Amino acid sequence: MDILRQLESYEGLKLKDVVFSKTARNCMATFLYNPTLFVVADKVEEIESLLKSIFPSDVVVETKFVRSNLDKANIALFILNTITNNFPSLAKNFSIDDIKLTIDGMDILVDLYIDAQVHEFSAKSGREDDIANKLKENFFGNFKVVLNKKQDYVGESVDAIADSKEFQESIKFFENKVLYTITNVNHIVGKVEYNMALDFSKVQDTLSDCVVCGTVTRMDKRTYMRKTTRNGRTTEQEHIFYTFSIVNDGKYLSGSIFPRVAEEKKLEVVEVGRRVAMFGKFDNYKGRLNFTASALCVCDFDKYVPPVKFKHVNEHYHTITPEPYEDFEQSNMFGEINEGVSSEGLSKDYVVFDFETTGLESTKDEIIEIGAVKISKGKIVSTFSTFIKPTVPIPQEITELTHITEEMVADAPAINYVLPDFYKYCYGCGLVAHNIAFDYGFLSAIGKKMLYNFDNPQYDTMVLARNKLKGIKNYKLGTICEYLGVSLVGAHRAVNDCLATAKVFLKLI
Repeated sequence: MDILRQLESYEGLKLKDVVFSKTARNCMATFLYNPTLFVVADKVEEIESLLKSIFPSDVVVETKFVRSNLDKANIALFILNTITNNFPSLAKNFSIDDIKLTIDGMDILVDLYIDAQVHEFSAKSGREDDIANKLKENFFGNFKVVLNKKQDYVGESVDAIADSKEFQESIKFFENKVLYTITNVNHIVGKVEYNMALDFSKVQDTLSDCVVCGTVTRMDKRTYMRKTTRNGRTTEQEHIFYTFSIVNDGKYLSGSIFPRVAEEKKLEVVEVGRRVAMFGKFDNYKGRLNFTASALCVCDFDKYVPPVKFKHVNEHYHTITPEPYEDFEQSNMFGEINEGVSSEGLSKDYVVFDFETTGLESTKDEIIEIGAVKISKGKIVSTFSTFIKPTVPIPQEITELTHITEEMVADAPAINYVLPDFYKYCYGCGLVAHNIAFDYGFLSAIGKKMLYNFDNPQYDTMVLARNKLKGIKNYKLGTICEYLGVSLVGAHRAVNDCLATAKVFLKLI
């Protein structure tokens, strides 16, 4: 059509879709535009005139211009939704972290990292073109999509670090990206694919073509006068719109929705307390972000947390290598090595561990020493021990308690060197500690930051002692060792505490 060719001649403008209602005698044309190439105010009347020329005079022609915001987060969320809902074979083990975007002006390179098992099939099926076409329909840009095989993690690379800043930058911090899955959709205004909604409290700039969700706290019906021109005659007609407020996770969002004539009364069913999702855009209104919805549904929604891709166990030890352990008490000189050890103790492997730290809070304090011993077939077989260089000074009270000084940790490796080796040492073993909640709190916190999944079974010698030893004055490690006849030398030094805890554990299980 000549009209379409004329519309395509506008630089920075692209026709997205046209919706025509026979009953309402209304046509809505939606355009994408690049604000650096196209100024809406300069061309809107000219474009509406072109559209009116192809419809009968009694048809009301309306236009909607959607700014194409080449925002990485917006594009990545759209890709995740597209793959999840249209290409289930690609969606296996796929998360938003597997999307890498490179934007150079209007050229956008999309690298997608997918499972090797489906890579060849997907490439042959032309999924790159399918996804690129979806992107071109919804964003103004030149998209190229490349499917890459997702490589398995094979080991931790080790580089020297010079200072605290480099150490901090070497840790990949784990972050929950908050999204919401939308289900049980009942369309009220418009019909769009909702799929997933973003956390509107994190939006800081204008954003188009996005979905938000929440519980309605206010829905007010209002009117406005809209001008229409037919056969050269301009008239005003009253139309309905609604202003609203929704809340999600304690955060509030206000906005408005302008339904088509045929849908104006449908919004009356949306009452306070209903859970809704809306498709639309964020605008900057009087210095604050406001949401203008073009579609709304009543629905259910739940938080979606992308799966965490934890690292595999290292192939080799890189920095700290365990040392073999032999003890006179474990020799065969005076009887069976495993005498008195339960069948459970003989059939499983355990790592007994103990940390010394700069303080008591796992979220802000740091590990300065790791001590651990491994139990296999009821026998202590190896030790794992190292100081760790912290990024903060060691408090004086910690030095007085542990006798660990700044000089002792000055040349020690940083935690990002040590943790991969400790993960390998613990792999496949139960974790044992005295009052394990304290030490495991530190282990879990740093493990999540560095993407190591310490989900091993846990055993607490304090709990075991409370259940099996009655009548002792307290359940401190020293008291239990004395009661059971276990030697504890050099308390508050990690590996010494571990050896004693391991011997207590073997007597209690």
